[in-house]
Amino acid sequence: MPERPLLTNSGLHRYLGEALIDTGMDTTASLLQMITLMLVAHPEVQRKGQEELDRVLGSDRAPVLDDIHDLPYVQAIIKEASPPLYL
Repeated sequence: MPERPLLTNSGLHRYLGEALIDTGMDTTASLLQMITLMLVAHPEVQRKGQEELDRVLGSDRAPVLDDIHDLPYVQAIIKEASPPLYL
């Protein structure tokens, strides 16, 4: 009787997909936590970032990806909190 594999192709795909989602969620949660801690520790940075958001977006809409080019200070906040990428 031939042995059955521990994981089928579909099982392996499901496992890898779940692992990638879990990893992405952990990274996102860590980044948001770091940004929150940094902004609490530096209220002047939070104020300046909020002023930039208000100037670019106003009070009637949420940001979209195309807005990022008009938000250099917010970009800097995100980059400051992001871990370095080693390729």
